[in-house]
Amino acid sequence: MFVIKCDGCGTIYELMGLKKYRKFNFHSRECYKQSQSKDGTLYEHLKEQNLAIRGVEFCLQSEEVKEKSRQTMLVKYGVESAMQSQEIRDLRNSNIVEKYGCIHQKVPAIQEKSAQTCLERYGVEHPFMLPKCKEKSNSPEANAKKHQTRKKNGNYGRISNEENDFHEFLLGLKDLIIERDICVNGWSIDFLVNSRVYVQYDGNYYHGLDRPVKQILEFRNDTDRTIYGTMLRDKAQNAWFLERGFSLLRIDGFGETIFHTDEISAQLGTRLIDNNIKQFLLERRHSRKGKP
Repeated sequence: MFVIKCDGCGTIYELMGLKKYRKFNFHSRECYKQSQSKDGTLYEHLKEQNLAIRGVEFCLQSEEVKEKSRQTMLVKYGVESAMQSQEIRDLRNSNIVEKYGCIHQKVPAIQEKSAQTCLERYGVEHPFMLPKCKEKSNSPEANAKKHQTRKKNGNYGRISNEENDFHEFLLGLKDLIIERDICVNGWSIDFLVNSRVYVQYDGNYYHGLDRPVKQILEFRNDTDRTIYGTMLRDKAQNAWFLERGFSLLRIDGFGETIFHTDEISAQLGTRLIDNNIKQFLLERRHSRKGKP
């Protein structure tokens, strides 16, 4: 039996066997868990070890460790991260439902614990209530990364039939090279034509083009608020492109040019009109509704 001092709280206690040769000793599970939290004994020790071995404070800050993790996941599951595997996601969800009776996002105990942890650490109930987190999540770099991830995974949301019709029309024109879903300053731009002209196709309803702004500002429902936010974003995009001298053409749901920044974008708008864009979109719209 040995008399040992707890490396967590400093309590003196007796220990049987040869466990005194451990680098750290804790007299209770609570002390052990506390030592792993921020500024705890084990927490600081692991930081020092990682700095000495890998040059970073935490393992997942190391590109070498991240790459090794990705390769292991690819070999075992065929994906780069656990949440990309449908099998793992289904297993996680089934375990949570079995334990709590509902999916993770709706478990009151998890929600309350998460909110309490945020309150203790940061003084708010959710990380996105912190100005620093808001600013970082909405930065051009973060938006560009989100754009590429959504585009890669094919989950950018539902694209309207009208926008697909417009895309098909563009592809039918000669001498045009069309790129779709381009990220510019954190915004998703619908099309890039010949690597020169950015084109936004604005559906009339969700871009507030089918009724007076005064009526939208009555905010009769949440959709009106979303539409007004989209209108503000469109104006910000127009100003940004104009200020930097980039070519931007904005087309409404009927094929009309509603905004252009320069002569190049205006010429493209004229070409669309000359090739009967309005008639093309109208015929497609009627065909979906079963009209002759």
